[in-house]
Amino acid sequence: MSSRWKCSPLGPSWAAVLALWILGLLCPPATAAADEIEEAREAAREELVEGLEGLAAWCTRKKIYLQRVSVYESILHFDPGNTTAMRGLGYIKDRNGNWKETERKVEPKDWSQGAVRQFPARRSAVVEAYRDAMFGLFETYKGRLSPTQSERILDDILEADPDDARVRELRGEAKLDGRWVLRETLVAKEGREILRDRVRQAFKTAPKAREVEANKRELAYGIAWKAVYATEHVRSLGTGTAKEVERMTTATWAARSLFNGALGVQAKYPRDFAVYTLARPADKMAFLMNHPAVDQSYRDFLFQLEGSGIQGSGDLAHWADDKNRRLDGLVRQSIMWLFADGYQIYPTHGWIFEGFGLYLTRELVGTRLSWFVKPSQYLVEEDDLALQARLLDSRTNWMNEALQVLEHESRPKLQFLLGKDVNAMTTEDLLYAYVLAAYLLEAQAESIPRVFTRIGKGEPSTVVLEEELGLELADLDVRVRRWLSERR
Repeated sequence: MSSRWKCSPLGPSWAAVLALWILGLLCPPATAAADEIEEAREAAREELVEGLEGLAAWCTRKKIYLQRVSVYESILHFDPGNTTAMRGLGYIKDRNGNWKETERKVEPKDWSQGAVRQFPARRSAVVEAYRDAMFGLFETYKGRLSPTQSERILDDILEADPDDARVRELRGEAKLDGRWVLRETLVAKEGREILRDRVRQAFKTAPKAREVEANKRELAYGIAWKAVYATEHVRSLGTGTAKEVERMTTATWAARSLFNGALGVQAKYPRDFAVYTLARPADKMAFLMNHPAVDQSYRDFLFQLEGSGIQGSGDLAHWADDKNRRLDGLVRQSIMWLFADGYQIYPTHGWIFEGFGLYLTRELVGTRLSWFVKPSQYLVEEDDLALQARLLDSRTNWMNEALQVLEHESRPKLQFLLGKDVNAMTTEDLLYAYVLAAYLLEAQAESIPRVFTRIGKGEPSTVVLEEELGLELADLDVRVRRWLSERR
């Protein structure tokens, strides 16, 4: 059996369960077996429709008309030409003899709460024989059911009884506040609390930064440092305020603590790690002109940016004119360094670099101001710029924006997103990467070390995610988008 069907720690999709349960699922059924399956399925459906018609009649006698509507709808699912159900739902025949749905003049109501309470058990009793027959097909025709046949049978069972726990479990669902949701939706609520607690602990356990003197190399820049602070792993210098420099020391220390705790690794900063907050244009000029690792060509490139790690050194610098952008940018850069050290993951792994970098930065400092995108392939320029402006507003709910993007027909294709370098990503790609990071961090956290280790060693993200999560990419795309719609 293909390794793509490996189960995830949280439980596989229904397709993965069936694949493990029904040996040889991917093999096409023989024609004779297919005919036998359809014959058995049709016979069971006929019996089910008879039972549902009896249930509808009971609903009429008990005057629970709203429940009767759901029964009639189920009957039409299994028997689209059932005239009793069509009349019960208010269908009428047009002049050509075709049944036509009409708008209800009066909304149906339930007049007996006692009968309403009895209804679920009665419906389950009607469905039981059909459900048993369908699961019997799985046992009888092991190895000869196609994925499409399996899906249709499970859909039919849920159409007959939406609360069938066995099917819901096979689909990887659970009940939350009375409704069926993905198991990941349930797990993610706790996962978010765990992440928030990690953030609190990261700052709570951060050592108090001590004020120190600038060393010889730092003085050689010719910059009047407002303050210099240090902890065990971080050195911070700046020309803004002493408070900013101290906060930067704590935030970058906390970033390492959160990164290692959330992603299951022991990533380290370099021995000479230092972060520089440069509040004035003159400070930027002096830093870039005098840094020993920056030549003229590299300097020309850096002048175009708001900040950057300095290649060939352990230095990170940010010279935006806003302290919030400097904080956001340096924390983002710190996370980039940790990805490289902990997992050998770089900007070529765009969905990880952007999605996880933005998610963790926001958890640490409350902003998502540092990202890299190119113009949208589908939005007109004005709409793309408007979307980017909304995303830069700290009040914007990125998950709501992402839901709108991912519900659109022209949404990013997951298989293409997973292969993109960060510089090839669009704004829509950025949002999908952010959602995918949230899904993994909140609902599939145990899989992350395995996923990142394999990707860092050069395996394609598409293959790794399929094998580690037990889902084909198409199923993962559907599942992540459903999870996003259920996330609260």
